[in-house]
Amino acid sequence: MSKTKAPSEVAIIDDATGLVIVPERDNNLTDFSRKLLSDFYLKPGETPQKGFARASFAWSKGDRALAQRLYEGASRGWFMFASPVLSNAPEVATLSPLTFKKVKGLPISCFSGETLVFTDEGFKNIEDIKVGYSVLSDDGSYNEVEAIREQESNDLYEIIIDGETITTTGNHLFMTKEHGWVRVDELDPDIHELVSRD
Repeated sequence: MSKTKAPSEVAIIDDATGLVIVPERDNNLTDFSRKLLSDFYLKPGETPQKGFARASFAWSKGDRALAQRLYEGASRGWFMFASPVLSNAPEVATLSPLTFKKVKGLPISCFSGETLVFTDEGFKNIEDIKVGYSVLSDDGSYNEVEAIREQESNDLYEIIIDGETITTTGNHLFMTKEHGWVRVDELDPDIHELVSRD
């Protein structure tokens, strides 16, 4: 029989997922790791252990035993979730019946600060957007900004659409006429035609 926790660890039940978590395992992470997780991958106010539990539970689709095993692996540092898997794992809305909160994120992608974003008050530079602003989404509705994360990247591309230059990371998706959503780093001007605002 294998142990799931060391004798000195204190386990608690995570109120959001019902999984058994060990908060002290956050201390096994380096300061850099904790800061990186907090700045880019965790929900506001979430600890690394709660984030691991959220992702484990969300991607287990209700299989509590699988979720607990995934949590143990991530929590002990045996593996780590890929960035979009951890960042975009939905939060539990209700445990019975099991429902999740709507996820608005796609794979983590970024724009440079001077990129214009259409808000319910008109265009604003992305660097001026604040939590609570309403921005236009890909389905034509306005969604409230829930969190802002800033990060540096060397993976930058310039895309020119209708005479405007957009600087973005390679994993950002753009709508094309022929192939739907395509990552920037996979765009080929001989194959893809971007959909314009008009």
